[in-house]
Amino acid sequence: HTIAEKVFNDKQCKCARKCNDKISPEDRETLFKSFYSLGNQTQQNIFIHGCVKSNSIIRRRPTNQSKPPRSHSFSFFVRVKNVDIRVCKTYFRQTFQVSDGRIHNCCVKNEINCVVDGRRNSTPGNKVDISDVVNHINSFPAYCSHYTRSHNPNRKYLHPDLTIKKMYDLYVLWCDENQKAPVKEKMYYHVFSTNFNLHFKPPLKDTCQVCDCFKNRLTLANEDERKLIEIEKELHLRKAEQARDSLKEDQGKCSDDYYVLTFDLQKALAFPKLSTSVA
Repeated sequence: HTIAEKVFNDKQCKCARKCNDKISPEDRETLFKSFYSLGNQTQQNIFIHGCVKSNSIIRRRPTNQSKPPRSHSFSFFVRVKNVDIRVCKTYFRQTFQVSDGRIHNCCVKNEINCVVDGRRNSTPGNKVDISDVVNHINSFPAYCSHYTRSHNPNRKYLHPDLTIKKMYDLYVLWCDENQKAPVKEKMYYHVFSTNFNLHFKPPLKDTCQVCDCFKNRLTLANEDERKLIEIEKELHLRKAEQARDSLKEDQGKCSDDYYVLTFDLQKALAFPKLSTSVA
C-alpha cells in the first residue's frame, strides 16, 4: 500500500484569530516544507511537541459531568522569521496536514521519549530469522579461482557435486538434530542467491596442472609439509602473474610492422607413445 505524498494547501481556518492574515501563503508553505524535510516520524513529533504550549486551566465553565475535566489546555505556535505566532488548532493542523490524534499524542505525552515513533522498533510477526541459513551455507568449503579472481575477485566456487537442493536437505537434517524449525526451500534459495556470490560449476578456464598437483599434495600433507607446499605454490603463482604481465607488455608493443605465427600444439601426438596426458 503506497501512501500519497503530502501536497501543500493554503486552506483558510475562518477563526476569530484570523490566522491567515498573520501569516502569508509563502511563509505557510515554507513551514509545510520544513516540517516534511525533517525526514522521519520521530523528528516530526518532536517538532509538533515544541510548537505546543501547555496551560493550566484557571476558570471552568459548566459542562457535561460524565466526562472527566481536563487539567490542561494547549496553545499552538508557529515560528515565522524568528517570531512565534499563535494560531488556532485548525490552522496548525491544516498547515502541517496532521491528524487530531497525532497532535493529541504529542500534547498529552509531553515527554520527548513519549513522542518517539515506535512502529519500526517492533519485529514483524512474519519475519524469518535467516542467521541459521547463512551459517549453514558458510559451513560448506568454498574456494577462489586464481584464474578468475582478476575480473571477479569475490566469486567463490563450491564442490561441483553440490546443488542447492542437496544443501537444503542437509540444512533440514541439521534443523531436526538441533530441534529448530527450518525455513522453506524458497527462502533458502533466496538467501543463497542474494547474500552470497557462490557457484557450483568449476571455473570455465582450464586449470593449471601444477596448481592441481599442489592441491592434491596439500590434502595429504602434514602441518610442516603444508607450509613448504604453500610457499612453493605462492612462488608458482607469482611466476604466473609475471608471465601474464609480460604477455600484456608484449601485446602493448604490437605493430603492423611485425608478423607473428603461432601454433597450438595441444593436440599434438606424443612420440614415442606415452601414457601421460602431458605431451
